[in-house]
Amino acid sequence: MIDDIKAAMSTQKISVVIPVYNEERVIESLHEELIAVLEKTNKKYELIYVDDCSQDKSLNVLNRIFKKCDNVQVISLLG
Repeated sequence: MIDDIKAAMSTQKISVVIPVYNEERVIESLHEELIAVLEKTNKKYELIYVDDCSQDKSLNVLNRIFKKCDNVQVISLLG
């Protein structure tokens, strides 16, 4: 039983959901800081960015990040 719990804990994934609204200037630095912290956990992780109808180029920045990183998802809530 304890071995099963340890095995389950070692395969857990951390999911971080980040709401985005008109944040084009800070998304990339936030992304890099999040990765730096998450890499130290030695666990699998995913970043889920949710763009809430930004009026700036936030979605463009998110799409660039998405294309470079396998562990990133982007959700756009177009209005």
